[in-house]
Amino acid sequence: MIEHACVAPSGDDDFLLHVAVQDLDHLHAFLTDRLSKRGEITGFRTSVIFQQVSNTAPARLD
Repeated sequence: MIEHACVAPSGDDDFLLHVAVQDLDHLHAFLTDRLSKRGEITGFRTSVIFQQVSNTAPARLD
């Protein structure tokens, strides 16, 4: 099962797709078998999060 979320950030990227997979082999399969086959996607790059260091929101900046 693949969990995902998609957002439209500012900057150089058009979209940021956050996926949660079982392991790197499943990530590779998702990228090559599904994402790269979509006609509207002309390119992508991958970043992997190895560890979450905090699960709290930062202090509000007023």
